[in-house]
Amino acid sequence: MRLFEVERVIHQINPEDPMNPVVATLGGAGTLPLKHLYKKAERESADLAEEIAKGQFYQAAYHVKQLENTLNTIRAAHLELAAQRKKGGKSSRGIPPHMDMTEE
Repeated sequence: MRLFEVERVIHQINPEDPMNPVVATLGGAGTLPLKHLYKKAERESADLAEEIAKGQFYQAAYHVKQLENTLNTIRAAHLELAAQRKKGGKSSRGIPPHMDMTEE
């Protein structure tokens, strides 16, 4: 049984840099390159830690949901890239084998 259902999030793959596709964020907040989503997750987790340290739990609860959405978008993109890699062919070039870390 799959723990995480894949939702198609990759909007556009750059053949020159397939590991940085443009991704449609889950929840409909727009599109971003995948590498920007990594930075967004870092920023959101740092903000969350700061809010908890300051006792701002209401804001922290809101930001937990934002961070969860960002991480789920990243996971969905990784699973999509892994599926592309598994298919093989020209469009799988540049996607490393370790992308095939699907959750069952």
